[in-house]
Amino acid sequence: LNSRVRPAVGPGSRFEIDSPSAISAVRGTELRVAFDREDTTSRVEVLKGGVAVSGQKKTRLIRSGFGTLIESGTPPSPPIRLLPAPELEPLPEKIEQPSWPIRWQPLEGAGRYRMEVALSPEFTTFLWDRAVDAPRAALPGLPDGPYYARVRGIASNGIEGLNTIAKLVLNIHPEPPIPLRPEDQGAVRGVAPELHWTASSEAAKYR
Repeated sequence: LNSRVRPAVGPGSRFEIDSPSAISAVRGTELRVAFDREDTTSRVEVLKGGVAVSGQKKTRLIRSGFGTLIESGTPPSPPIRLLPAPELEPLPEKIEQPSWPIRWQPLEGAGRYRMEVALSPEFTTFLWDRAVDAPRAALPGLPDGPYYARVRGIASNGIEGLNTIAKLVLNIHPEPPIPLRPEDQGAVRGVAPELHWTASSEAAKYR
């Protein structure tokens, strides 16, 4: 659960997220809360502001850039520093190849990574979400247009780190045909060359 809560004051301004093993209370912040059904562990990751996390009659204040683990029947763990935002490798101005891989520098302490794709930099509506083992992920099949990719590291304890956000512009369709004959750098003698390429299911004509 990703939440962006406007700061508020006065009675009734409290915003709470109740998971099976913890309660997170905020008055204005940006945070992520997750619950794992298998090990009944809750995770709280604070990106802005501060969050009071309660469990087993103990409350901890978790500030921006930190997270906490709450196992069932135990109080929240001491604050855990979030992994830094990954550094993305340079992107082309327009991506013109299907399944283009987004790459980033490996993060020390990251066991996995998460990449998300949305239409806006606020990520109010997700189009795609994947956790991957390596510091790269191939883009899903999407219509041409502008998108935003968000990448973060995942520590071995499941706590997810700070985000890197990049704008993408896809210009893939119709997919380009693949040249067949003559071969690249090949020589043709005596007759005018005849060009052959693979058919594109999206093309009505070729130039």
